[in-house]
Amino acid sequence: MVRRLAIAAVLLIAGAALLIAGLILVPPHKSALWLLGKIQALRRPPDFEFMLCGGRQPEAAYTACADPHPLLGFLNPPPVTVYARLIDAAGPDWAFRIHTLASLMLLGIALLLLLRLAEWTKPHAVFAALIGALMIAPVANSLYGGHLDMLLLAAFVIGAWAAVRGRPWLTGAAIAGGFWLELYPVLLVVLVAVQTHRRRIILVAAATTAAIPLLLIPWVPLSLYGDYFGEVLPALQRYTAPGHALSFAGVLTHMQAGARASQLYAIVMHPALRWASLVILALGILVAMLHQRAMRDTAPLETLALLLATFLIAAPLTSPHHYVLAVPLVFVTLRRVVERPSWEVPLVFACWAVLLVPSWLPLPAPLERFASVRALYYARYPLAIAAMAGLLMLARRMEWQALLTRRGGRP
Repeated sequence: MVRRLAIAAVLLIAGAALLIAGLILVPPHKSALWLLGKIQALRRPPDFEFMLCGGRQPEAAYTACADPHPLLGFLNPPPVTVYARLIDAAGPDWAFRIHTLASLMLLGIALLLLLRLAEWTKPHAVFAALIGALMIAPVANSLYGGHLDMLLLAAFVIGAWAAVRGRPWLTGAAIAGGFWLELYPVLLVVLVAVQTHRRRIILVAAATTAAIPLLLIPWVPLSLYGDYFGEVLPALQRYTAPGHALSFAGVLTHMQAGARASQLYAIVMHPALRWASLVILALGILVAMLHQRAMRDTAPLETLALLLATFLIAAPLTSPHHYVLAVPLVFVTLRRVVERPSWEVPLVFACWAVLLVPSWLPLPAPLERFASVRALYYARYPLAIAAMAGLLMLARRMEWQALLTRRGGRP
């Protein structure tokens, strides 16, 4: 009991320290949201500016908002132009503030649904894990950069919660909405594979996915979808970014580039590396499906966490801000070790501590000389996520053994 309270206290104290630091840094007469808006007015990140550009010229978003660099420009699915136009209606200085507010609201909804999906055997463990998950550096990174990750996280969590609650219409809508944000929420189909309403969910998701472009015709021409799926997306799939991407492909190319990695932002992947990334994605999806079956669909949050970890590691262009999607995995893993402390505690806390370190923070100069240390430091996010996913499955080894026994036909 004392150990559990001590672990929970560490997380709560750390969260309180972060909050106090924020209050000290922000003048009393200025809200943090106002300050973020002012910062962005002085230096808006390129990705956010490109998104606003796409909203202003939706009929030619992929040409008028292009950049000579292959990984810069408006690269989102066409419906994102409508969202960009809406937040830009109040002016570019207010666009970031509106987007930040929307992101925080959707993050709050996602967290509330995470709490609804969590096991509440030990409330102190749930709240400590929630604070710990919110403290990881990618959360602030995504908010500062004006990215769409909070919307994407909300789509995943809402879809998972609705599937568990037997609400096929909401599940299908979440899959479709997330698909038109960044395509990957289609992975939620894995979660509904064992649901009694799976056919209705898939039908609603397919119908809604097809209906959204038709409903948006007055604002988004259908030709834009041809540009995206015919040119933009195939071109993106050829690249990774060794000095930026924190994925399997990004880490390998970073190691290969060595000292030049920090100067390289985009390179064309070797076909073998593209296929290896696809194999990792397929294997991760298979593991998540087997985990769901092993748990007899009683731990949907764990299945969701494994799916998101698979996406982060397999997608060649996974950026630091995308690791907001690791929040469910961090939450599940921390809750488990706070609730039932074991030999895993140091490993889990080490992985969590790694995710607290911002991606832009350089290595100390004396360590920068060692190539192996430099490579490990660059790969810290995917390594931490892979370790957490492995520890999660190891904790469920009895259920996995039971699954393998049932499938093997042994008594």
